[in-house]
Amino acid sequence: MRIVCIVIGYALCLFGCCPYWGALQRVRYKPLRGERCPKLWLLNVISFCISLAVCLLWTFFLPEGKWLCLGILVGFIPVAVIDCIQPRISIRPTARMWRIILLTALLYAIVGGFTIAYPSIGSVWPVWGSLQYIVIGVASLCLYPIEEARNRRFIRRMANKLKAQNVTTVGITGSAGKTTVKRLIQAVLAPLCHTDAGNYNTPIGLALTIRSMPKGCRYFIAEMGISHPGDMKELLSVVKPDIGVLTCVLPQHTLNFDGVDMIRQEKQKLLDVSSYTVANTQAKVSKVDLSVGEGGQLFAENIQIERTCTRFDLCHQGTRHPIILPLLGRGCVQDALLAAGVLLHLGYSYRQMQVAWQQMVPEPHRMQLVRNDRGITVIDDSYNCNIAGADYALEYLSVYEGRKLVACSGISESDPALYLNFHLGEKIAKVANVLIIVGDTNASELKRGAGDKIELLQVPSTLASQEIYKRLLREGDVLLIMADLPN
Repeated sequence: MRIVCIVIGYALCLFGCCPYWGALQRVRYKPLRGERCPKLWLLNVISFCISLAVCLLWTFFLPEGKWLCLGILVGFIPVAVIDCIQPRISIRPTARMWRIILLTALLYAIVGGFTIAYPSIGSVWPVWGSLQYIVIGVASLCLYPIEEARNRRFIRRMANKLKAQNVTTVGITGSAGKTTVKRLIQAVLAPLCHTDAGNYNTPIGLALTIRSMPKGCRYFIAEMGISHPGDMKELLSVVKPDIGVLTCVLPQHTLNFDGVDMIRQEKQKLLDVSSYTVANTQAKVSKVDLSVGEGGQLFAENIQIERTCTRFDLCHQGTRHPIILPLLGRGCVQDALLAAGVLLHLGYSYRQMQVAWQQMVPEPHRMQLVRNDRGITVIDDSYNCNIAGADYALEYLSVYEGRKLVACSGISESDPALYLNFHLGEKIAKVANVLIIVGDTNASELKRGAGDKIELLQVPSTLASQEIYKRLLREGDVLLIMADLPN
C-alpha cells in the first residue's frame, strides 16, 4: 500500500505539471508539456510547499498520507531540476496570470470551507493538495470564455483606433518572405511607419501592434499570416489594407487546407479588399495592379549571389537600377521586388531604396551568417523551412568551397502525399556532403530522398545536434542549418 501511494503521488505531480506552465503562458491555455514560467517559479515552489504541509498535517487522519506526500515530493524534484537547467525565458507576469492565480486560490478556499463544514471529508485534502497544477489548469479553463471576450473587445477597440488614424496601411501575406518584405519597406519609410518588432501576424498580434503605434505615423505595415480556413477574414476585421501584397503561395499548410488552390483563395481575400495590389507572378492570383518577378512588370536581371550580399538590376518600365542587398540568397531578390512595388506606388525613388537597403542586416535565423573563431562558416536558416526557401538556401550554399553539411528537420505542416521532404532530401544530396537529420518526424522521407549519395546522420533534437557539430565540424567546413523552430 505504501508503494502504491508513492506511485500515485509521483504520477499526480508529473501529470499535473503539464497544464501548469501552459495555463500561465499561453493565450489559449493549451497545456504543453515542458513549458515553464521562470518568473513565477518561486510561486510554484511556495504553492507546492503549502500543499505538502497540508498533506503532512492530514497524515494523522490518513495513515498512508505520508507516503502519498513522499511520492509527490519525489515527482516534484525532476520537474524543478528540469526547470532550473533549461534556458530561461523572460516572461512578464500579466493581469491574466494573476486572475488565474486568484481563481485558483478561490477554489482552494471553497474546498477548505467544505472541509470545515463537513469534517468527514477532510481526508480528501492530501489528494486535493497534490493536484495543485491541475487546479490551475481548471482555473484557466473556467476563465477561458471571459478572456476570449476581453480579447475580442480589445481587438475591436484597436481596429477602431487604426481606422480613426490618418495612415496608409500595407497588408502583407504569403507562405514565405512576409517579414523580409516588411523590413525592406520599413527601412525606407522609417521613421514615418509603424510595424511590430517580430512577426505578430495574428488578430491579437495586430491589435497589440496598433496599441503601440505612436502619434504622427503615416504608414502602418501588417503581416497577415494564415494557417486555417477563415483566418484571413479575422485578420481583415482588424486591418483593411490600402495596399495588399502577396509574396508567394506554397504548400505550407496543406494539412489544414484542401490543397494549394484553397490556400491561394484564402490569401486572395486580402487582395480583393485592397485598393492597390502587388503580387509575385508565381502566386497566379487575379486582381493584381503590379505583377512582380519573372514575366511581370517589375523584375530582376543580372542576379549575382555572393557570400556577403546579393546584387541585381531592378527593371521597371524600361529603366534599370543596380541594387546591392546585404542579405543572402536569391529569395531576398523576390522580396526586394515586392517591397519596391509598394514603395514606388507611395512615391519613393529608386535612389532612396538603394541607400536604405544597403544598411540592412539579416533577420535572426533567416539566412544569417554566424561568425566563429574556428574557421567554420555557419548559415542559420532555422526559422522556417519551405521548398522554395530550401532551393534558395542550397543555391547560396553552393557558392562556398570545402565540405558542406546541412542540418535539417524537414518541412512541417505539409501533406505527405506531396512528398516534399522526399524532394528536399534529393535536393540536399546534390549540393551537400553530409546531411544531419534532426528529429524523427520527417526522417524517413529525407533519408529516402537523399539515398546513398550523401553521408547521413540523425540526432533526436536540436540540443543533441550541437554535440554533433562540436565533434564533426572542422576548419573550412560550411554548415547550413535549415529547420522549423522550435525543435
